[in-house]
Amino acid sequence: MRSLVVTPTPTHPADQGNRARVHQIASALRKVGSVDLLYSAVDGLDLASVEAMRRCWDAVFIVPPASFRPQRRLPDHWGLDEWVSPNLMEAARTLAASADYDVVVVNYVWCSWVLTLFDPARTVRVLDTHDAFGDRHLHTRAAGMQPHWFYTTQAEEARGLDRADVVLAIQAEEGQQFRSLTQRRVEVIEYAVPPVGLPPRVGPGVVVGYFGSGNPWNVESLEVFDAMLANGPRLPATFLAIGGVTRAARGLRVFQSAGVVDAVADAYAPLDLMLNPMRGGTGLKIKTVEALAHGRAVLSTRDGGLGLEAVHPDLLHADLDGLLARLLQLLQHPGEIAPLARAMQAGYAIFATDVARRLAALLDEWR
Repeated sequence: MRSLVVTPTPTHPADQGNRARVHQIASALRKVGSVDLLYSAVDGLDLASVEAMRRCWDAVFIVPPASFRPQRRLPDHWGLDEWVSPNLMEAARTLAASADYDVVVVNYVWCSWVLTLFDPARTVRVLDTHDAFGDRHLHTRAAGMQPHWFYTTQAEEARGLDRADVVLAIQAEEGQQFRSLTQRRVEVIEYAVPPVGLPPRVGPGVVVGYFGSGNPWNVESLEVFDAMLANGPRLPATFLAIGGVTRAARGLRVFQSAGVVDAVADAYAPLDLMLNPMRGGTGLKIKTVEALAHGRAVLSTRDGGLGLEAVHPDLLHADLDGLLARLLQLLQHPGEIAPLARAMQAGYAIFATDVARRLAALLDEWR
């Protein structure tokens, strides 16, 4: 089976959630055939990243950054295709005409225009959504933040979904939402990787961490939870903030910055317990999955772990108050943290095996 993966984000290094997701699906396709990558380098080119991608995939085609800048023509949201450059469409058109692909996977609904270039009689056209973008700006404003990145209406999102033969949702609630917008086939394939088996941390005390990129949802969630901790009793633990969020968060009083790490495992190795105090947002929070895969106990709000409900009953908490209350209990009884981590890792292993099984079954249909 020959596949083409079209992505506006690189697969290497897989140190951000969207990169990890693209890598997950492309790697599954690579197990059953060849994978070419069409990478639209909208954020610039990193030579080390390009070399790593060339080593991983059968062919890598790069649309270099150029003078194209999206222009919003509507007052309150982006039009569906306004982020797609003519250079990307031309490169995809050339590949559609010159190569015989069995499957094309396009990442993000705002790149779905590319799917229209492929013949549905010959190629299975797959849209990996990553997230729901319809009315995203309304949800963001309701949370007290200004919208950023791509956001559109549900009608525009539905138009993009209709371009695919198969739509991939990253968690069940979004799968249901997409089914209400399109008659196309919608499959839920969560993000999952095999358990890593990182050994428990060795050292005194309890180390609690937050690991995330510097996107506004992460920054706002960390700052709010840090303020909650600062305004409460002093807790018997060390709190570390790790990743790009440390460059953007301001005024942290409890969390200490551990900076950016070179590898995902480096973020979890110094931790006993991982927090995800996410307030709002969409998609499946890949940081939560990665912490579980690395064998760490995780406390998350429901928003930070949608799609992971079956892993362990102690994983998701209704809100920040519930998460904080459970954190206080664990810090008062730190001997419970290691058994909780083992139980969550066991639950995650079942979850990851199920995701892999469902993805493999889907790929078998396309062969």
